[in-house]
Amino acid sequence: MSTDFLPFPVASALRREQEECVRVLVSEGRFGLRRYRAGETIVAQGDDETRAFFIRDGWGSVSRNLRDGERQLIEFPIAGDILDCSAAAVGHQEEFSALTDMTLWEGPSTRLRTLAECEMAVASFLTHANRRRRCTLVERLIDLAKRDAGMRIAHFLLELGVRLALNGVGSHKGYQCPLTQQDLADTLGLTPIHANRMLRDARTLGLYEFRRGRVEFIDYAATVEFADFDADFLTRAGLIPTSTAGPQPDSKGKLFLKENE
Repeated sequence: MSTDFLPFPVASALRREQEECVRVLVSEGRFGLRRYRAGETIVAQGDDETRAFFIRDGWGSVSRNLRDGERQLIEFPIAGDILDCSAAAVGHQEEFSALTDMTLWEGPSTRLRTLAECEMAVASFLTHANRRRRCTLVERLIDLAKRDAGMRIAHFLLELGVRLALNGVGSHKGYQCPLTQQDLADTLGLTPIHANRMLRDARTLGLYEFRRGRVEFIDYAATVEFADFDADFLTRAGLIPTSTAGPQPDSKGKLFLKENE
């Protein structure tokens, strides 16, 4: 029996930290569970928002809508991510929507910040989450400024795979992915036609396939090499607690420790 989603020692440690943070938010922070449908806007751009969110499951998108009708996709929150969408934290510039059906713990941003000052579990996890978010946004800037189109897409898809693996799902074979080619284009500063061409080239080169809601790595190691992908920006930015026992992922994104057959 094979499975595409496998647990890892580092992922288990991370989930324990997430669970402790959620326990405090629910018991002391007045955070409650809420479900959103795919396509539903959770925070509209321009809203005087006061909430923070901890994602239990599903995929979301954070974007900025421009005056000419275009949009820039900024990031894709997934299970285990925490977002402070309050106007006090991010102003009124971002829109947060459910890309798939989502379940979130949501509550007052003021309570999140208060608990971060007095509860180690919240402070630790929030620090890790903020470091990770900054590092991934830095990678987006590098994508737009320095990487060619093929490298941008490959690097981004590898990054998503590592993030999913750290939350206990994924394998070197690939992962379920609800993004469209238009989403890739809007994230990475490409036209849909250019993105489509790069995806075809990747398949021809024997690197990976992106279609029908799934990323399949034909040759994971070759994709890592092609994208010059180094997972340090995720694994050594406070995302994994330094006290984690067991094998650590190496710096080239090799988080997939074993495969059950």
